Amino acid sequence: MTVTLTSEQIVVDRIKVVDGREPDEEVVRQLMISIPVVGVLQPIVLCRPSPGLGIQLGFGRNRLEALRRLKQRATLARVVNGDTDEIRAWLRASHHR
Repeated sequence: MTVTLTSEQIVVDRIKVVDGREPDEEVVRQLMISIPVVGVLQPIVLCRPSPGLGIQLGFGRNRLEALRRLKQRATLARVVNGDTDEIRAWLRASHHR
């Protein structure tokens, strides 16, 4: 399978958080103050294993939570498109941080 990396505007409510990690409330609070002023400086990273399976969060749990609380409709994100053993290992590792 071919794996591609794209930058896309993604609807925030469509991003699945599958790891069960809780956001860091202090970090989210700080992001909610800075995002309206300077925007999201480092895009969240998502994974789309294949068309139709949805988009999963890879990195950026606190940024995503801040965007949701700020009621942002969409955000620019880096999206890994594809499904390989390496990507599955990367997602598992990102979910245990």
